[in-house]
Amino acid sequence: MAHEFGSVTPFLEAQIHIHPTNGQAIECLIDTGFSGDLVLPQTIVQKLNLSIIGRERIELVGAQHLTADIALIAINWLGKVETVRA
Repeated sequence: MAHEFGSVTPFLEAQIHIHPTNGQAIECLIDTGFSGDLVLPQTIVQKLNLSIIGRERIELVGAQHLTADIALIAINWLGKVETVRA
């Protein structure tokens, strides 16, 4: 059965490496309120040459809201390629 590996940082944060199909592994922290989307820094989006497909208003902890660019990224996940929003 396919599986992914993660670890815990010295600050006790859960992390995992994702593997985009067009780049090297990206280390990501796991949000305990995970919604299924990835949040990537703009520098990573530019490095991977991801196309922005739109903008969306998102809610942060404490009911704070902001508008963020949305891109699609293909990653290798559990033994197959999945396209997810970032």
